Amino acid sequence: MKLELQNNLVTWVFNDGFVPSAKITNKGSYSIISDYLGTPVEAYDEQGHKVWSAELDIYGRVKEFTGEKEFIPFRYQGQYEDVEIGLYYNRFRYYDPEQGNYTQIDPIGLAGGNPTLYGYVSDLNAMIDPFGLIVRQPIIFLSTGGGVIHPKTISPNNPHGIFTIDATGSYFDDRAALAKEAGINDPGKNYRSHHIDYDPKTNTMRMQFVHEEYHKYPHVGGADDFKKDTGFKYGSPEAVAEATKRRNKLKGGCVT
Repeated sequence: MKLELQNNLVTWVFNDGFVPSAKITNKGSYSIISDYLGTPVEAYDEQGHKVWSAELDIYGRVKEFTGEKEFIPFRYQGQYEDVEIGLYYNRFRYYDPEQGNYTQIDPIGLAGGNPTLYGYVSDLNAMIDPFGLIVRQPIIFLSTGGGVIHPKTISPNNPHGIFTIDATGSYFDDRAALAKEAGINDPGKNYRSHHIDYDPKTNTMRMQFVHEEYHKYPHVGGADDFKKDTGFKYGSPEAVAEATKRRNKLKGGCVT
């Protein structure tokens, strides 16, 4: 019995959040490649041979695959396919890939911000919901696969090129501050400064340099957080004034 358990043992290795990077079994180890949203798309054995791949439709249903479909059971980030019932386990709820909705209502009802109560994220190209709770979750772009994050901002200690700056209220000034924090002079015209989220307690933004091909999809982030907290649209004179006021207050400077 003990030997049987050892033979059937599968170990999953995760890097950040719910993104799997490897599968380890008694038959061998396999590397998992995910897209910019953290969805597994390919798997390779120790010899570098592709043993599995999958393509999902807009609702997350596996429409095409090579190898055994269940070889990698993870779908959208945070989801695990239960093949017996045909649903995806999504922590606090089950997700139906045929309908593109959860099978249970939001635990906090209308306070969740989705009037349908069963809805997934509003933009499947740019948002994830790993717990089955947060409909509008700001996205952190992943460097997995290459070409998504500016290569000069990535390091072993910062694999996805995330930096924190003082919010300025200005897209131009935030970009300059991000470049300075990342230690690069010119990120190039193909990389956009992505605002991950805003912390009103410290007036800081977490940011990344993301390639324009990925950043072009609609998404929520730090600029939206700032507007919700202050009432001012990011990039406007009012936003710049408010960010300056908050920065000076936190640093003990002059507040006008």
